[in-house]
Amino acid sequence: MSLILRLLRKDSTLREATINQTHLGVLGLPADVGLCGASLVSVLLVRDEALGQCCALSSARNFKQAGQLAILASGESGQKFMDQFALSLDTSDKGSPGVLVFFRVTDDCAEIIGRLGANRFFDEIGACGVTAQHTLLVQEGQAIFDWQNHDLLIKQWQAWKAWAANHHAPILLIIKDIDGAQGFLPLLRALPELVPNLAVLDADCGGGLLTVERWAGQDKSEHRQFGLKLSAHDKSLNLDGSEMDARGQVVFYAPDQGRVIATAATVAGVKGVPAEWTVVSDLSDMEAVCDNAVAATILLHADGDQEFETLSRFVHRMRSSHPRSLKIVVRETTNKLRYNNELMLLRLGVNLMAYKEIPFSRVVQVINDMSDQIFSRPVENEYLLAVQAAEPNRIAGYLSPSTFCREVAAMLKRSERIDLGHSLVRLPILSRVAQLDALQACQARRLGDIFTADQNSIYLFLFACRESDVDSTLDRLFSVPVTELFSSHIIEPTPELIWESVGQLRRDNENSPMSDYSAVLQVDLPILEDKVERLIAITGLQKEGVQISPSSSAEITQLKLICPVDKHRTMRPFSLPRHATTGMLSNLSEQIL
Repeated sequence: MSLILRLLRKDSTLREATINQTHLGVLGLPADVGLCGASLVSVLLVRDEALGQCCALSSARNFKQAGQLAILASGESGQKFMDQFALSLDTSDKGSPGVLVFFRVTDDCAEIIGRLGANRFFDEIGACGVTAQHTLLVQEGQAIFDWQNHDLLIKQWQAWKAWAANHHAPILLIIKDIDGAQGFLPLLRALPELVPNLAVLDADCGGGLLTVERWAGQDKSEHRQFGLKLSAHDKSLNLDGSEMDARGQVVFYAPDQGRVIATAATVAGVKGVPAEWTVVSDLSDMEAVCDNAVAATILLHADGDQEFETLSRFVHRMRSSHPRSLKIVVRETTNKLRYNNELMLLRLGVNLMAYKEIPFSRVVQVINDMSDQIFSRPVENEYLLAVQAAEPNRIAGYLSPSTFCREVAAMLKRSERIDLGHSLVRLPILSRVAQLDALQACQARRLGDIFTADQNSIYLFLFACRESDVDSTLDRLFSVPVTELFSSHIIEPTPELIWESVGQLRRDNENSPMSDYSAVLQVDLPILEDKVERLIAITGLQKEGVQISPSSSAEITQLKLICPVDKHRTMRPFSLPRHATTGMLSNLSEQIL
């Protein structure tokens, strides 16, 4: 009898220890992460429908293995969840009395709880058979709280804390807030004493992220973040092997952290290629090698705008199908990329652009320094939307004032998705110069470079042209020195200033119609497209070349290798004309004054 009692006590102890804690439904979590313990309310905030459903089913299976389980769900998705879980049970499980209890929460549950108090809720589930030994999983938990009344919300969580203190099995509330639209996370973050266990499940490029915001008794788990992948075979959530600091946006560990995979063209003809790097022949081989990449760095080549579509599609595909801990670096080789194509690549998921002027040794240094970085910029979901945002309208040269205003507005609106910078230049015409002569001297032929004129000035819109490049661009666009045509140039370098100037030009034209020279100026004008190389200010590149290897790893994430844009309108008087006569000098003085 004594032996039997000892065995029964031992079995009871083991059973109690099992029920005292169980894991969230993510396979491969470290032993000290995501343990749902008895007497505490654990909260999983779900921001993606599909991942949340998979995690909820796995969590329910874990809870079921611990012993008796009660599941509460609401709405149509809750009913679907209960049906799916019931179908996943073995026949032996379905026949076990008292082991599993399902509840469907009514649509007016939150209103009743708000009016009668949360204890009414606990009384009802107790009357329906939920004991202190039942593990409890609440799916669609957001439906039983009043999120609008802050004082009432606090009282409801206080009631849950008090009830959980007397409960001898784990409790998990799964609260759905798709894409953070309802703003539940800030509210839960503000209740650390009432919600001691809080984790967030997010979708990520090619997988998911589990962020442990806080967890009772596990200080080192605070703000730890784990990369997840969804198994196509059984729809289970598994760790991908990466662990990150969610607050600092750095990688603690990943199985391939520090690995570099480069295309052969990227390292062709250079010395000092690290022996441990993997070099592949082309993008097809790169994709095969990177199939399971998590935090590796891939180094791609760009030869100007040749085969740019292939490169940009590859970048978008890799960023969309791999974790954000994957690093993508694009290095210019023979020719340079145009500015708008650089920005498109950054928007599609490139971490860093390395210009051809940067020595290869510096590129290696930067890649080594950024091995623990996480890609943190927003990524354009649709490839074609990013392409359209970076492409100019298929028009160039002179336009009537009304058409000019309409085309500028269209290009500004479309390119704001990728923060593409443009310049609007106003060029006051010297009094000695005929307006038509000044217009005919402008040879704007690149797509997106358009101009018009009012009574006194030429307005020149330069698509994807930074303020630092305006001077060199003006010298290229005019067939005679600009100092012989204009007194100065006023640069509008931001979308806000461009909108303001274009709006004023449109209103002036409506009040007093301006001359339209379309019939004279748009005759057999050749339009230059993608083969035109972008002119880059060498001084700007040298300055960026110094910045490419920052002293701290945090700065690497901020690198865009784009010249800073002045937020204010800039007026630059021209120097004296290079071929000035005595008469011209007096006219120029009058214009400047």
